[in-house]
Amino acid sequence: MKTIHQIPFAALGMGAAFTVLWGVADPVAAFAEVRTYTGVGKCAMGDLVSPEQAKNYAREMALQNAREQAGVYLTSYTRTTNTKLSAKEITAISNNITELVGEVKYTQTPTEADGVPVVVYTATLQANVNTDGIKQYLERGEEERVTIVSQSEQAQKDIAGSLEKIERLNEAYNKAQSEAEKERIRGEFAEADRHLLAEQKNSEGFELLYKKDYQGAIMCLQKAIELDPKFAYPWNNMGYAYYGLGNYNKAIECYHKAIELDPDYSHPWNNIGDIYQRLGDWQKAMECYRKAISHST
Repeated sequence: MKTIHQIPFAALGMGAAFTVLWGVADPVAAFAEVRTYTGVGKCAMGDLVSPEQAKNYAREMALQNAREQAGVYLTSYTRTTNTKLSAKEITAISNNITELVGEVKYTQTPTEADGVPVVVYTATLQANVNTDGIKQYLERGEEERVTIVSQSEQAQKDIAGSLEKIERLNEAYNKAQSEAEKERIRGEFAEADRHLLAEQKNSEGFELLYKKDYQGAIMCLQKAIELDPKFAYPWNNMGYAYYGLGNYNKAIECYHKAIELDPDYSHPWNNIGDIYQRLGDWQKAMECYRKAISHST
């Protein structure tokens, strides 16, 4: 599988289409803009990869490409408005506020890879980024901002890792010498593909959490869990959703499920501690915070 993870921004017409919106609230919002970027991603379909899978991989890379462009612009924008944000914060904001516009367009190009006929699927999409999202981010509490950055970073790292694993499996399949080896790779590939789909749903669910669409997030996260029941992160994010809805018992239940699946996962312990602190049970809160600290080292 020959994938393109990054496309030169100049080749994509970065910033070619944008709309300007004016605000008056503060220096950040005073020059608020909505810009539309074109994201492009490619994936080669061989014997191992189906057309639908190739489209999904290409779409994911196109979305990441658009987010990268949005991040570059937001970095420049924060400098002009003298807004101090770290690179990780900019990435987290762009990941959560870059929204697709219209349908993703796909094209197919027959070619060869290592002498083997393949079809390259190219996904092209349009995505908007609204700089008012920076103001909305800054209005959140410090603890919430830390969570947004860490969770967003983890989600994108996981998706990138899965795409790389899928690419390695595809290359190994093309070089396999026996049917038994190909069968083993097919099994690993099917598992990796399901996990990627679960990661994508988890990422979508977190984006809905960012927008405080808790019911929508729960529906999305449930799909992630159905795709990979052993995936701990959707359970933690489900806890966030129920916490946002004020259902603390259900939130704690979800957090404990995340811990059960991944005992070294520190975030759920911290989140349970936050609930007990809110309920005024300081002893239980401190116990959970200590566990969070012990699992984060």
